[in-house]
Amino acid sequence: ACALLFLVNPRNTEVINWNSAISELFLVFFVLLSLLLYLRWRETKALRNFLLVLLSYFLAMLSKEPAFFLVPLSILALNLLVFHVPFRGILGEIRRHALLLIPLCAYGAIRLVALNGLGKPGMDLGLSGGFSLGERVYGSIVVLGEYVRSVVFPYPLLFFHDIQRNFDFFHAQFLFGLFALLGLSLLLYVMRKRGAGLPAFFLFWLLLFYVPILLLFQVVGKVGENVFAERYLLGSNIGFAFLLSYGCMLFTSRIKKRFAMVFLIGILCILSLAVVFPRNGAWHDNISLFRETLAQTPHAHHIRELLADELGNQGYLEAAKREYEFLTVQGEGYRGLPSV
Repeated sequence: ACALLFLVNPRNTEVINWNSAISELFLVFFVLLSLLLYLRWRETKALRNFLLVLLSYFLAMLSKEPAFFLVPLSILALNLLVFHVPFRGILGEIRRHALLLIPLCAYGAIRLVALNGLGKPGMDLGLSGGFSLGERVYGSIVVLGEYVRSVVFPYPLLFFHDIQRNFDFFHAQFLFGLFALLGLSLLLYVMRKRGAGLPAFFLFWLLLFYVPILLLFQVVGKVGENVFAERYLLGSNIGFAFLLSYGCMLFTSRIKKRFAMVFLIGILCILSLAVVFPRNGAWHDNISLFRETLAQTPHAHHIRELLADELGNQGYLEAAKREYEFLTVQGEGYRGLPSV
């Protein structure tokens, strides 16, 4: 049931359609492979299996940088939530898995040699300046709300998420983000207390995949930037698919009608197809995608600039001029754009 619910999740098609998102596919694949190999090592204690964990961890980091903490924290969560290692035994577990430092250090050395540093050349971390601590905390909660909403309710499919920009503690995005933060934290605590190891782990997994988005938001340093997109939700969808299937199993076990779960999944499959097929047309070419995005989020000025550039490159000069003129009037920070 979990695999089927993950398969029919409409947001997964965004990752497939977005060619540059192949790194996300490899990231999730190697993170999952690392965990499967780790479980095999716990069962057999064979050194070969742990060496395969190290190799898979290294390949995950080569796929995308967030793997450097996704794999170790997932392993730690498995021990705490599934295998019920007490908190006082955390340091012992960390020492027992110290060999994970080998691929981590190897990856760090490769980045130092290839990029002459651990970050991207010329990257401004944006961790200081006009973005106050209060704005960072407020924005992080707003982004969390949009993240949870996108995972739980995969409609509409968006290329650009319009994040609420100004302090408004009664705005729906902030209130939902605050509710998600408190509610999911409490739910995780209750699950662990009741010994529901697997559901607790996948809830933690869902929250863990928010961390790369949170870090990107802190680096960008601006509320309102497109700090996450559908392709970042591939790993999160795995956790949500498990939690949803777990909830369906509890529901069907109480009503004593197994066919009800089949019926519910069938309905979800039909709804998914109804969302995916029309959406695929937006990925026909860049102009189609940008226009569909602007129809959904008119304030996505960066997307409008990309549309204007694409129109100009393809010779649609009048259409490109209209988009540039719109930006000079409506788009903050888009003054002095080149004439077409």
